[in-house]
Amino acid sequence: MNINNKKQKKRKKKKYIEKLINYKNSKNSKDYKLIPQKVCIIGLIPFAYIALYFRSFTALTILINGIIFHSRFLDYDIMIIIDTLVNTIMIIYYIIISKFDFVISFLTISGSSIFIYLTFISSYFKKNYDLSNYFHVIFVQGFAAIALTKYCIYH
Repeated sequence: MNINNKKQKKRKKKKYIEKLINYKNSKNSKDYKLIPQKVCIIGLIPFAYIALYFRSFTALTILINGIIFHSRFLDYDIMIIIDTLVNTIMIIYYIIISKFDFVISFLTISGSSIFIYLTFISSYFKKNYDLSNYFHVIFVQGFAAIALTKYCIYH
């Protein structure tokens, strides 16, 4: 039995590697759900800084949630729902407790709108997966980090 389990594990590894190779050859592949988003993980660095410097539980939550989602440890289809829900709750919370501060509201609503466009609406960004990651880091994660920093400094 032990030998069969080892063979099955080797076959699964081989299939996973083949999917990764096929993904590299074809950007239109649906196997993007298996590839860790390294650019997006690097984009989480500001949240680590905010979590340490301001002792922000929210930044720590975003950091952990982002690492789990963008590294693809868990099922993509479940994690996109959890990630979106947690971030939406935090956005609404910070807009309300900042007393509808214009900069915080503008940045979070703009970032959310760009996220919705990139993820659900635009077929162009679904084809250009790497470009979508860069836009996500700059406009979604970047705007959120600026808004959270502003909140931590002034409130």
